[in-house]
Amino acid sequence: MLFLIETKSFGTITMKPPTIGIMQRMTSYIKDRQEKGESIDQSVLQVMPYLVSEWRGFDDKSIFKFEIEMNGWSNKKYSLIYKLAEQMKIGIQPDMEVQIGDEWEVVPIGFRDGIKSLFIVQDIAGELL
Repeated sequence: MLFLIETKSFGTITMKPPTIGIMQRMTSYIKDRQEKGESIDQSVLQVMPYLVSEWRGFDDKSIFKFEIEMNGWSNKKYSLIYKLAEQMKIGIQPDMEVQIGDEWEVVPIGFRDGIKSLFIVQDIAGELL
């Protein structure tokens, strides 16, 4: 899913929700910088994954170069892209709309062990060989 966002001041901005590959590269980059005691601009690194379309070839050098480029942006451009990235965040809605009779109602979704319980193998012993 790719979004081409037309803006008055900055032309067309291309954004997309980050892939697993991009997020793995970002996590590795951040961890490496932290281990070396180097500073990290968290706000830039939160937005960057929404601007990168391909994880192949997206190495530490590319991330650092992109980070330098983003630091040169105006506050207006950065604020716009940050707000767009916030709106693109994908998550689970805690409510669901259901029809009861002729009316629609919003009801909360709840799981006894939280939403993560949907993805956890309940019978772990049965899965082991």
